[in-house]
Amino acid sequence: MANPLQQAIQAFKKAKLASPHSFDGLAFECMSANVGYRLNQQEAASATIGLRVFVRTLKKIMAGGDPYKLLDGDQHTAILESYFVFEELESTYVSKLSGTSPGVFISKHDLPRQLKSTGGLVRYILFAIPLILKTFFSSEKRGNHAMQLAFVAEIAGLTHLIEEKKLHRLYDFAPYLIDANLAYLATKKEGFTYSKLPSPGPLSTHHHILFCDELILSSPYQFEEIKQLPNIHYTQLKQWIPEYGFTYIDQYISFKEEAPQQTIGYYSHGGWLRKAQGHTDDGLNIPEAEEQLLKDLGLFIASNPSFQLIIFPHPREKKEETWKDTVHFYEQFFPENQRVSINEQGLQTSKAFHHVDMAVAAFSTILYERLFCGFKTFIGNYGMDHFPMENSSLSPICFDNAASLSALLSKASTLTREEYFQHFQLKEYHYSAYPYFQPA
Repeated sequence: MANPLQQAIQAFKKAKLASPHSFDGLAFECMSANVGYRLNQQEAASATIGLRVFVRTLKKIMAGGDPYKLLDGDQHTAILESYFVFEELESTYVSKLSGTSPGVFISKHDLPRQLKSTGGLVRYILFAIPLILKTFFSSEKRGNHAMQLAFVAEIAGLTHLIEEKKLHRLYDFAPYLIDANLAYLATKKEGFTYSKLPSPGPLSTHHHILFCDELILSSPYQFEEIKQLPNIHYTQLKQWIPEYGFTYIDQYISFKEEAPQQTIGYYSHGGWLRKAQGHTDDGLNIPEAEEQLLKDLGLFIASNPSFQLIIFPHPREKKEETWKDTVHFYEQFFPENQRVSINEQGLQTSKAFHHVDMAVAAFSTILYERLFCGFKTFIGNYGMDHFPMENSSLSPICFDNAASLSALLSKASTLTREEYFQHFQLKEYHYSAYPYFQPA
């Protein structure tokens, strides 16, 4: 087997020199220009970030150890995830929907651990030096260029593992990462199927460039998008339920009642907290959009005294160290309002869809999960020019100002859950329309 680090370096250089419109060129564009999420803004701006990423990666290589866990399943089928965290959940998900239980769970973060060879390390160090110098002397896309040092090593680790374990199929649960397309191109070979599973949100946000053998989508809106996104390429296309669907859907299949009338749920993406913690700015203006939505909800609640609002914080907002700040943040928008409450810390949002009749959010995958479970949902698209697509199936439930929000909430409050899906023509979003729930 050829040295995996050398192979990965060659794949990177090929992509760097390729035509901008070729698969390789587009994969390099993703790594160089797209928003990455593995460095915070302060780290990405540092002149020494290239050196620090190199040292971190080198330490992983020298530490050794396994970047995978063996599961009870087919040892030729693997799951690729960012970290060791969802082994059981994602294995069950793939097993139920594909009919094959994966036998290997790979942590992308740990992939360089199997690359300790003298020849490979020398090549990697020689490859790293120009990138380290580039990040030191140039501030343009500094974080992206620094992370390319990690990407090459991780792709090398993945290539090595595919060969070592004789893998036939890989399910990638982190296709939003900006090196995912180069990983696909570098590992592509006969007899090996690389599947990608984007989250239910719009593909145009993180997946407008996407290459794979098998594309597995979980939202009907995504099937509309792929017709309009020319840089999404695949051989096979499938529809599965949302990734976490099996953790809550049984609860809602048996739930036939209406939720409490004139109750509204606000689902947070935690934009204000992400911004305060220095997370990468992805250009979606989520903190600003969420603040505007909260102001518009305040106007609606003030002028409609029969309605109640429940705020469902994001998991990062519910942590003990941030809870007081979370409560303070929302009190700014609804001071001493007895008809506004914050959902308790310990209650999982997806287990409480039935607590509110209608839900709104500016950006959250939980919206698509709520539609999947059969509950009324509306989406604020403040400042998101690319979403929704004109005349798409989601257009009727999107709003971008207080007046349109008020009109949607007022209308939906008079409808049953079934009538909501009929009125807004959203039946294909309901779990009953998904292939998994269709009669055999």
